[in-house]
Order: sequence, then C-alpha cells, then structure tokens
Amino acid sequence: MKKSKPMWSIYFFLYIVFFLSQPYDLLWSVHEPYKVDPTVGFTVRSSQEGSIQRRIALISLCLFIFSCILRRRYRRLNINGVLGWAIIFFLVWTSLSIFWSSDPAMTVRKDVVLIIIGLGALAISQCLSLLQIMFFIIFSGTLTLILGVLSEVFLGLFSPFRAEYRFGGITHPTFQGWSLGLLFLASFFLSKKYRSKRFIYYSLELVSFIFLILTKARGPVWGVLITIIVYVLYTTSRPRKLALVYLAIFSALILVFMYVSIFGEQIIDFMSNIIILGREKGATVTLTGRLPLWQQTIPFIGHRPFNGYGYETFWTSDNLTTFAKAQGWALPDAHSGYVNMLLGIGIIGLFVYILILALGISRSLSVYKINGKTEYLFACMSIVFLIMNIVVVGGQLEPYLTSFAHLAIIAKIGFSRIT
Repeated sequence: MKKSKPMWSIYFFLYIVFFLSQPYDLLWSVHEPYKVDPTVGFTVRSSQEGSIQRRIALISLCLFIFSCILRRRYRRLNINGVLGWAIIFFLVWTSLSIFWSSDPAMTVRKDVVLIIIGLGALAISQCLSLLQIMFFIIFSGTLTLILGVLSEVFLGLFSPFRAEYRFGGITHPTFQGWSLGLLFLASFFLSKKYRSKRFIYYSLELVSFIFLILTKARGPVWGVLITIIVYVLYTTSRPRKLALVYLAIFSALILVFMYVSIFGEQIIDFMSNIIILGREKGATVTLTGRLPLWQQTIPFIGHRPFNGYGYETFWTSDNLTTFAKAQGWALPDAHSGYVNMLLGIGIIGLFVYILILALGISRSLSVYKINGKTEYLFACMSIVFLIMNIVVVGGQLEPYLTSFAHLAIIAKIGFSRIT
C-alpha cells in the first residue's frame, strides 16, 4: 500500500459515522433546533436523552477500531516521549473524574464517548499517514460544503447577499466554519506540496475561504487568519520577517490616517463591521453573550478549581436551566473549550490539555525541520488553528468530524513512529 494514496473506503466510512454522530442534517436550515425550540428544553433533552444516531455511529466506530487492532496483531504501540505520555495521562485524568463527579452516571457516559473517539483517532493514525489524513480533511470538508450549498439552494435559503445571512448548510454555521477552516488550511499546504495540482488546491482555498466568511463564525475566521500570520512569520527569514512587520505596521498607519482624513468617523463603523463580520454590534460587545456567561461560571470554577465537576459533567439539566434563565437564552455549554475544561476537569486537566497542544506544535515542527515534509508543518498549523478556535467554540473533544480530525493529527504525532 502506498502511503500517499487516498483511502477512499475509510474516508467514506468515517464520513458516514460522523454524519450520524455530529449529526449533520440536510434540512438543518429549515428546522435548526435552536430556532424551533429557542428555550432551554432542547438542550436539556439532548443532555439527558442522547441520540440513537450517535450510538449507532459510535458502535460502528468501535467495530472499526477492533478491525484495526486485528490488522496490527501484536505490534507494540510507539509512545513519542512526553507528548504520548501526556495524552495517556489526560485520558486517565478524565476517567478518574468519575470519583469526584457531581453526576457520576453522566461522567461515565461522556468518558465512554471520549475513549471511543480517542481510540478511533489512534486507529486512524496507525492506518493512515499524515498526508492521507490531510486528504480525508479535503474529502470531508468539500463534501460537507457541497451538501450544505445544495441543501440551501434546494430549500431556497441560499442568499449570501442578505445582511443577516449566515451559511450553515447541513450544520450550525460555527461548525461549518470550523470544517471550512480546516479545508482551507489543508488545501493551502497541499498546494505547496503538489505543484502540478496547485490549481485544484488554489480553487479549493478560494472557495473555502469565501464560504468561511459567509458563515460569519468569528472563531474559525480569525483562527485561520492568525494561523496564516503565524505561518508567514515562521517561514520567513529573520531580516525579511522584521521588514514585513515594519512594513505592515507602517502601511496600516498610513491607511488609517488616509481613511480617517477622508471618511472621518465612518471608518470606525467600517472597521467594526469587518471585525464582527457584519453581525449585530450589541451581541459583539459581549461576544454574542459569551462574556456574561463566562463571568457567571467563575464562582463555580472557584468551588472546584483543581479537579472540576467531572469530565463534561457540569452542564447537567439543572445547571442548563439555571444558566439559561440568568442569561436569557438557551445554551448547550460555556461556548469555550477552555472554560468547559475548567468546569469539567479543573486546572490540572486544562493544563495537561494545553501541554499536549504545545508539545504537538513543538514535535511537528521538529520533525518538519528534519525531513522537510509539508504535512508536518500543516499538523503544527492545524493545532494553532485549534488553539485559537476553541477560545470561543466548545466541542473539541466531542464526536464531531472536525474534532476527530484534530485528534487524529495529534495521535499521529504522539503515537506513530516517524522516520
């Protein structure tokens, strides 16, 4: 088997699994749950009842893991230094949180899901090369985009020139944005690796970025932009890097002076519209209600700062109801991966998770410096994108397609023998 070839059967299988698990919905734009039931009822029912589709998907993923184990036979798993052990400790810590959980049954359920998708990511990292994982991101991101556009066009809801429009397609605009952000980054780096096919990847970059902007999902949009800035600064030599920084600052100052001189105070409105991606200004001041929500969680974090309330267990039906009444809107979690972790597994768990991300960046860059393979630079930048995105988006360890892609990349760096 050539490690550079796409593995279409695995790609299709994984896409179907996570289509059911996320879940994607071809009619999402019509009956988006938070539009049909804007009260706390929907989120409470989701947390209590779960999903039959998700259970089927996770059972299918378990069977895939079992088949991968049989294929490996008795080959020993390679643990790459501190990164590999940090990942193992993190999984052990989330499992141990059952013993101090505020709702042990809920913690067990969440832990089982994490272990399944974690082992699934590990299995994929052993079956596929990092390059093949990039192809999977291209495949899944493109298919999600196409299905989303077709869904909205068919339903007569595709109206990108409407001020209030947000592109979601078959999922929430935030998660569509996350998928498009990964698609853009994978296309960007593959265009540098495969010069003969760069027109295809350039086209994917352009289309994915346009639709990423249309989602108006600030986390993914700014995550991509910051990641590209980090990439440029990393790959540019020091003298050129300083020159670029000075040029950017000087150009920005000149542009601001020119626009202020010509348009006066209108430039403030213009710039604010760019930053908030055309969304409501009132909501932006509080990051669409996130800041008051995070402030409300502070006393709860203070009660259990080091170990939290149990992995993904803080958001019980009682807490969902309490927070929804206080905030005036239905919420599924803290809308931040970092805040969710503080509430669930405390400072210790969050520290280990951040350590994993930092070590993932460090190791992928080290390998890139040795072998010069573009896929390892992509791995590094995908983690940078994840770090930025989960500031305002939760779900980085949920059974979602984008989350799984990140987990597979980190598992590849942490547990695969790299030559």
